[in-house]
Amino acid sequence: MNRLIISAVAGGLAVLASSAAFADTAATGQWKYTVGSNTDCSITINEDQTVVTTGTCPTGNYAVAHWETSGSNIKLLSASDELVAILKPKGEGFEGKRVYDSRKVALSR
Repeated sequence: MNRLIISAVAGGLAVLASSAAFADTAATGQWKYTVGSNTDCSITINEDQTVVTTGTCPTGNYAVAHWETSGSNIKLLSASDELVAILKPKGEGFEGKRVYDSRKVALSR
């Protein structure tokens, strides 16, 4: 009985680890970053959890500087590590809402 419980727990942890690894691998690289109707921003999500922006991207509290995963979701963070948005996998990209004003946010290739 104990072996069965241990196997079930180990299997669950393996699934959690693989979905976090999926988000890490799937997230890195260059993306079109859309906030509302603004499509003039590109971001590069780096493996070291930094983000580089180009184009007309949100600034101030809305500026994305870091990222991290939470399961299969991506959290976009400001330079002061405040949560900007949480994005969920959607097709070939990610979608969610910005925390401050609930505007739609999307990452697409």
